[in-house]
Amino acid sequence: MNGTSLWRKGMEMHILGMTLLIKSTILSFIAKTLQYGKGDAFLGFLQWQNSCVETANILKQQHLSSYVRSKTCIGFHITR
Repeated sequence: MNGTSLWRKGMEMHILGMTLLIKSTILSFIAKTLQYGKGDAFLGFLQWQNSCVETANILKQQHLSSYVRSKTCIGFHITR
């Protein structure tokens, strides 16, 4: 594999990760709204977002890829 194909593969993984993150964020918000009603769901959603962002920042400091960060956020979504 040369540098160009590695970069292309990395971008594909990044786009895939970001797509999954966006989908899980939307689904999480809908599920929390159905479960708790609008006000409580929004607070729960913000708490989830904060923990997700904190984890992403920690991983970013350790120089891990955005794909890994996206998967970590989805992991938070599943476990909460």
